Amino acid sequence: MKKHTIILFLISIVIFTGCTASKTTLAKVNKQNLSTHALIIGTFSRNLGTSYLGHNSFEIVDLNHKLVKSVFDNAKDNMSLGGNPYEYNNDFIYKDTQGSIFAVLIPEGNYYLHKFSAGKGSGKYVGKFNKKIDVKRDDVLYVGDFNFKPIREKLENHPFFKNKKVTVGATVTIKNSLNRDYAVLKKHLGNDFLKKDEIKLSVINEEFNLIKFTSDVNPMLFLPVIIY
Repeated sequence: MKKHTIILFLISIVIFTGCTASKTTLAKVNKQNLSTHALIIGTFSRNLGTSYLGHNSFEIVDLNHKLVKSVFDNAKDNMSLGGNPYEYNNDFIYKDTQGSIFAVLIPEGNYYLHKFSAGKGSGKYVGKFNKKIDVKRDDVLYVGDFNFKPIREKLENHPFFKNKKVTVGATVTIKNSLNRDYAVLKKHLGNDFLKKDEIKLSVINEEFNLIKFTSDVNPMLFLPVIIY
């Protein structure tokens, strides 16, 4: 196999791992399961325009950092060949923002929101931010809007992608957008228990970067940037 063929093969492995299933973490909630669990709600949002990240996520872990729930927002199945942007199944589209709601049921207890990540395929950028939450059964806890924005750089001297813009990380901004998103949360989760004045808040205005790159693919086969 010729050298340039091998290079193209390795690049194609990177490209074709960009296929993900369209899915948002959204629990089926009723009065019975809410009587024994707490409901964690919030939103994933992205700026309007081309999406350069194929998935965004965080984990809910116990105080021993044992995984309880993975919460994620994945784009539709979409091959990234040729730099095609990602498309999402949006629950809301506003003037400058689009995104999806999430809702997860967890037992009563103390937890961390942990391991925020963003990326494409099996590659992702992660950060160290974590936030503690405490819940009791029958709680409905709003934890915020998590906006994921790619960090973009131009490759000046790359042998294959010279002057091509790439994603080298992501910035996550957390804020309280319950007033903005209450109507869409109520629409998807139901009227019986989602009363605004009974929703508890655990939101911290925060901004942090995800810049550490990880992948399930052999690192020798994966470029440490997301090409777009």
